[in-house]
Amino acid sequence: MDTDGRVDELEIKIAFLERLVGDLSTALQQEARAHASLAERTDTLERALQVLAARVPRPRDDLANAEEDPVPSSG
Repeated sequence: MDTDGRVDELEIKIAFLERLVGDLSTALQQEARAHASLAERTDTLERALQVLAARVPRPRDDLANAEEDPVPSSG
């Protein structure tokens, strides 16, 4: 293969890799935004559950085992 052909082949590969890196970067940014959105929604739901749990009066001795509590406390 002549030098010009090799250079052309390398330029094509570089262009492909540059596009691939750009596409992967875009996908990673989208995933990061989705992750942040889910984390925010989880925090909101956790706070809502804490508010609801505070509204429901229940004696602590009605729980046989704190590990069986369906609404775990968050730290």
